[in-house]
Formats: sequence, C-alpha cells, structure tokens
Amino acid sequence: MTINRRDLLAASAGLVATTGLGKFGMTPAFAQAAEPKYTPEQGASLRLLRWTPFVKGDEDAWLANTKKFTEATGVEVRVDKESWEDIRPKAAVAANVGSGPDMVMCWFDDAHQYPDKLLDLTELATYLGDKYGGWYEGMRGYAVRDDKFIALPLAAIGNAVVYRDSHMKAAGFSEFPKDTAGFLELCKAMKAKGTPAGFPHGKA
Repeated sequence: MTINRRDLLAASAGLVATTGLGKFGMTPAFAQAAEPKYTPEQGASLRLLRWTPFVKGDEDAWLANTKKFTEATGVEVRVDKESWEDIRPKAAVAANVGSGPDMVMCWFDDAHQYPDKLLDLTELATYLGDKYGGWYEGMRGYAVRDDKFIALPLAAIGNAVVYRDSHMKAAGFSEFPKDTAGFLELCKAMKAKGTPAGFPHGKA
C-alpha cells in the first residue's frame, strides 16, 4: 500500500508513544486491532518540533530512536528544539499558517486549540492501545476529540505527595487518604491543627 505524506505523519507520530506503555498497569481500552502497514512515499521527510531536553539522556535516546526510524523507513527526520515555554506559541502559529513542523511534542490540551489542523490518528492509537494494554483515561482525554485521536499521548508524569506522618496522625488520620475527598478532609484537619498543607507552584 502506498500512502501520502499526511498518512506517513500519522504513522510516524506513533513511534514516540510505543515504548513501555504496558508497564504501568493500564487497562485495555480498545478492541483487538490489526497492525497498520504504511509505506512512505519516495523522498518523504519529516520535521519535528520538541522542547529542549531537560536531561542529556533524554536527547540521546530520542535521537537514537529517530535514527532507527530513518533507517527502517528511509524518511529523514529534522528535529528542531525550543525551550518548553516557546513550544505552545510556535505550534499554534504553525497550525494557523499551515507551514512549519509536521509534528509537535506539545503540552496537555494544546492539540484541542487547533483540532481541525490535525490528522486523525485513531487507527494508530487503537493499535497501540491494544498492543500495550490501553490508555490511561486522563491521557486519552487530552488526545481524543469527538471520539477521534487528534494526538498521541507520550507519557504520564508520576507525581508524589510528600507528607509528614506525625502531622497526619495529629490531624486524626491513621493513614494517608486514597481519594481526593479524603485528601481534602486531611487538609482541613491539618489546617485546624496549625500545620496546613502546602502546594508548590513548580517542581519543588
């Protein structure tokens, strides 16, 4: 089967999302899907806009995987890097003027700002979801619009709540709550004891 450039973009975008999804206890969200087959058109190339890596190992792994993709498909990939603060406005401009990067590593709901400019990735997302155990509902929510995948989730950021056991117990809780309603009650009780909960505005 021969595909055009837009179809190739849909296929290649999924390569960044395929690694390790099954490791996190996700539940299957899709019916069984056959592996999609794509053949790049002659001379095809891609341009990806991503944020400048925070960690050197991230960049090394990304470029190594990009090289493997080029070796497997013959499609050259240009990787443009910008500070993460500049990704959102550059992606919006590219979507609105119709030129610039073919793919963007963006943030959360960015894809929903210009959904009519994006490809339908449902076939590929369905295949990946089935193969690797499904999608977290939160991640799926950022990627799906009108029951179609307009983006492919790349990762879920694992955040941890840090708390002082003695303050929790002094507030009348024997264990840390397992839901947001219980967490709110803990916060209220801690505030009443003079040790209110605090939330950082960044990666504290």
